[in-house]
Amino acid sequence: MRDRAAARRVTRSLGKSIDLERMEFGDLGAFDYRWAGERYYLALHQIQLQDGETEVESLRKSTITDLRNRITYAPADCSVTGWTSLKGAKNGYLALTFDASSLDEGDGFAPKAEDLARPLLYFRSQKLAATLSKIAGAASDEGPGSALYLDLLAMTAILELGRLEVRVPSWNEAAQGALSGIRARRVVEFIEENFDRAVTLSDLAAVAELSKFHFVRAFKQHFGTTPHSFVTMRRLEKARSLLENSSLSIADIGLRSGYKTPEGFASSFRQAYRMSPSAFRKSVRGG
Repeated sequence: MRDRAAARRVTRSLGKSIDLERMEFGDLGAFDYRWAGERYYLALHQIQLQDGETEVESLRKSTITDLRNRITYAPADCSVTGWTSLKGAKNGYLALTFDASSLDEGDGFAPKAEDLARPLLYFRSQKLAATLSKIAGAASDEGPGSALYLDLLAMTAILELGRLEVRVPSWNEAAQGALSGIRARRVVEFIEENFDRAVTLSDLAAVAELSKFHFVRAFKQHFGTTPHSFVTMRRLEKARSLLENSSLSIADIGLRSGYKTPEGFASSFRQAYRMSPSAFRKSVRGG
């Protein structure tokens, strides 16, 4: 799928017309890639991105940036295209390409054609990922029995692929770069668990597994406001609760709500509620 040189590349031809490719590479900057052919494509990714987009024919574009332990599958004649900017010094993937018509030689040892018809982009399967990881680990082994071992692992991976039960809305939603319910909850939980420190846009985008650009757009679509405004609102809600229900000083409440100075806390609170924190506390306590 890549058109740039890699730091390390291993290729092997296995039984039943299955080819293996393992690539390991560092940060190669931004580049385009494309896969299209008459063979079926199955890959386990161990890649982190700064940014990028991937599109599989008939599916929506993906803007996921953390591809570690995610899997892509494209049937024959299905194109995979995109661009990426890598992150970190250690990236790679394991890919199998195969001809489905060569898998079954009368022994019935092959998935049905209809089970291999649907493309899947950046999905998760613990069982299939474990099998593909074993293949990646054994790809360079030339010892006795290694070829047979790889043949069996490769066929096992293809059979597991044919038996997958991937809920379409789940992986398709993730591929869009949208904030699913699970992603949104993770972001909110991260914000609430980190009130005592500065929460950056990069932090939130990483939790959502999106680039910063796509995260801001997806966040606003989901919550109806910007990440900055949402974080401020949550901090002030926490401050209000502490003002109503605790005996902490206003300075301590400001710190626990993520404000570095009492002045910054008072200014933000007054802008939102048209009164100072001390005036609010008096109003709710009747004093």
